Amino acid sequence: MSDTHEHKTEPSLLKRELTHFWHLLEISAAFFMLYSLFAEVVNKVAIAFAGAVTAPLAVLVGIAIPLPDPIAELVIICIITGVITYVVLRYVCSEQWVQEPVNVRKCWEEITWWNPWSWVKSIVCTVVEVLKWVLKIICAWVEALVIILVVLCIVVGIIIIFG
Repeated sequence: MSDTHEHKTEPSLLKRELTHFWHLLEISAAFFMLYSLFAEVVNKVAIAFAGAVTAPLAVLVGIAIPLPDPIAELVIICIITGVITYVVLRYVCSEQWVQEPVNVRKCWEEITWWNPWSWVKSIVCTVVEVLKWVLKIICAWVEALVIILVVLCIVVGIIIIFG
């Protein structure tokens, strides 16, 4: 008697878990860049209207370009940050795993009640799936979102300079 059905080659448990952690790292990088650009705009708005920084601290890529005109420096920083954010988001959005449907149920199918690693694996998988759902929404609007934030960064920065 021969075995006629094909065996699916599933990745090892360690490889699947490392893949989940890698996806979590990619999502974190994309959200960090988007947050950084958003926080820069919020900080500029807070400075323009309140005269002090009351918004979350922006952690931008360290770009120091000494230019004679502060508006040129502002425009370059806003545009470069926007381009980096766009590239990171487009890269993550184009990944195959982001294109797959969100399925939180699959994260809890292989759980064993006595194994703590099984719980950690399921929780990380759930976090990745939920963040993937949020990322899908952002990916649908990435161009508009980045353009709006860059324009706001420039406009509010000019208001601060001349204000």
